[in-house]
Amino acid sequence: MSCDTGIPLVVATAAAELVAGKPVVLLDDLNPPYRSELVFAAEHADATLVAEVVRYSSGFLTVALTDADADRLGLPSMWPWSAGPTQPGFTITADAAEGITTGISAADRARTIRIMGASDGVADQLRRPGHVVGVRTTASGTHEALGVSEAAVELLRLAGARPAAGMATLLGDQGELLSPGESRDLASDAELALVTVADIACPTG
Repeated sequence: MSCDTGIPLVVATAAAELVAGKPVVLLDDLNPPYRSELVFAAEHADATLVAEVVRYSSGFLTVALTDADADRLGLPSMWPWSAGPTQPGFTITADAAEGITTGISAADRARTIRIMGASDGVADQLRRPGHVVGVRTTASGTHEALGVSEAAVELLRLAGARPAAGMATLLGDQGELLSPGESRDLASDAELALVTVADIACPTG
């Protein structure tokens, strides 16, 4: 894969949408099964945004984090083996320690996600287990593992935002993964920016 110099327009557009508190569609065009994620800046999570993301997905929300942030938040890996492009590095689950009810509502999960995305979030602000799953990403971003979680974190870095991405996999009516074409159609119909993992890899390649 060769890349021109500079940040592609599609990447700049998606980055601007994230900074504005909007979700974007991130298509993993490099790693089978080529799934698509609805991605948003964790620091901007609120009940309305989380509800929108849930509407287009299974409702299983994750937060892609750097290893350093996951360590600071007290979120160790769920499994001992290393993650890769097709094997997310899931952490133990968590909820906000205060200010929520059951932890499952859009408002409750938004609060948890904001804590995970905050620069000053600490382990004591979370209780475990919970309803939100962290995903540890490789320290070197898309260079080392061209996975969708790493690409989401890299996109936020390029946007000048906190490198913590709320994510949910886009699914069809029967619970199947959306195809790349279906993901593009959804993005167009919902007026959401769409960017691919390959697009994001170019500025740092």
